[in-house]
Amino acid sequence: MRSVTSQGSPYSIFRKALLRGDLPAVRAAVAELPGVPLDDALKIVCLILAQQPERYERAAIKWLARLLTERPVTELRDVERVVGCLAALPDRRRGRAALELLSTLAGRRAG
Repeated sequence: MRSVTSQGSPYSIFRKALLRGDLPAVRAAVAELPGVPLDDALKIVCLILAQQPERYERAAIKWLARLLTERPVTELRDVERVVGCLAALPDRRRGRAALELLSTLAGRRAG
């Protein structure tokens, strides 16, 4: 069991770092957690895109693999759509709509 520090629980420390956009602090906090929800992982991918774009594709592919594991997809065209959204995220015109769709998928619970 993880202890709560004067700064809060490891998850609250992670969330605060994410809200600040502090990528090094996010990475440090993630190391203390057993995992992060898929929607938070997408926020990390977006933070990587903003601060370390050269690492974006690798992060996006890892997120895609996690999405496919955690959220059942029934058709290949759905996978193609997700990949298209991930490819569109860096585009200022298409990125917002792509993020909305990805966020919806990340927040949806299997069942």
